[in-house]
Amino acid sequence: MSYKFKKNIVCPISYVANITPHAIAIKTLDINYSYCELDIKINSFISSLSAYKLESKKVILALHSDLNEIIVYFSLLRLKAIPFLVNKQLPSDIFDQLIKSHNIDFLFVDKALDLDLQNQINEFEKRFENPTENKFNNSQLHIEQIASIIGSSGSTGTPKQCCHLLKHHLISARSVNDRLKLNADASWLLNLPLSHVSGLSILFRVF
Repeated sequence: MSYKFKKNIVCPISYVANITPHAIAIKTLDINYSYCELDIKINSFISSLSAYKLESKKVILALHSDLNEIIVYFSLLRLKAIPFLVNKQLPSDIFDQLIKSHNIDFLFVDKALDLDLQNQINEFEKRFENPTENKFNNSQLHIEQIASIIGSSGSTGTPKQCCHLLKHHLISARSVNDRLKLNADASWLLNLPLSHVSGLSILFRVF
């Protein structure tokens, strides 16, 4: 079966937020977020990043909070950045090698990673604690934009970085949901990290 998408689409979170703003987007042990609340958080975070001009920039994402990682990931998509979703268990020397070999421009990591990046870490945490006024309202995405770069398992040698366009994730999600005959009342358990392609795929199946 083939799937066709318009070249430009609205970010799925914004799309659902406009239709059913109070529907639950994320459930955690501590808190629930509606699609509207999640959309506001994403736009607020984007506004705080406006000075960095991240479009087409290579950005590493490796956070231990799944919720924060989801917010940052969709922020990067809307900013047309190139997200490198990195396994948080990588040894620091491999992590450093990845940064240098791919000329990474920006990092979103946290203190649990043993890296000499304290300035960036402190700045990142400040942005979550003190979000700026929401001035960002462009949620348009292009299906040909790079949506993720994820490392392979490395089971046969050095891990390779695999590039996926947005349309690849959308087609995968649509085919799975059609096969399982899921509807808007269904829920997915995010039981894999976003640095695993199957974990990231779950984010696109909830729309």
